[in-house]
Amino acid sequence: MTRRVKIASATVVCVVAFGAVGFATYSFTQKDRNEIQVGAPFELTRHDGNVVSSKNYRDSYMLIYFGFTHCPATCPMALITMTEVLNSLEKKHPQQAENILPIFISVDPYRDTPEILKSYISYFHSRFQGFTSTEDELTELVGAYGGHFSYDRSEDTDNYNVNHSSYIYFMGFDGKYLAHFGPEETAESILEEIEKLIS
Repeated sequence: MTRRVKIASATVVCVVAFGAVGFATYSFTQKDRNEIQVGAPFELTRHDGNVVSSKNYRDSYMLIYFGFTHCPATCPMALITMTEVLNSLEKKHPQQAENILPIFISVDPYRDTPEILKSYISYFHSRFQGFTSTEDELTELVGAYGGHFSYDRSEDTDNYNVNHSSYIYFMGFDGKYLAHFGPEETAESILEEIEKLIS
């Protein structure tokens, strides 16, 4: 029987880069990974406008980050880190790297249309895929990863902020949880952990 764990949220107020509170890291054994339930199946709208299920990626590893395109610093830095990890893996382990898919899931469906997502991810690794959905579906999915997000609409404006937990998740085949990395992790430390998990 699996057990769902609430990952302590690194909450990011995106108006201030890397404003994090309550961050905690976990060291999981293989037994822990077999028992802990993090993540959930999804059906989301991809950056090309197609609705895609997580079943399409059950034979791939996934590096997943939840954020939004208007985020001034934290989200682009996370995607840059993911890009650096993938570039290093492609040099050191080209065959394994082909099986790792970088995914950016926007929690701001009101502004992040597929067209905007397509343009945004083009600045990062060429294999990035962008997704979004309705607010209700995203709330459920992010919660399944132990995270959260909320909108700061103190004023009637389209320039609102989105406060969100900030983790990079490494998921295995069939969506199995393998690891998560907080905003203080470097590309080097993430690469080292992923190399252990895919070796």
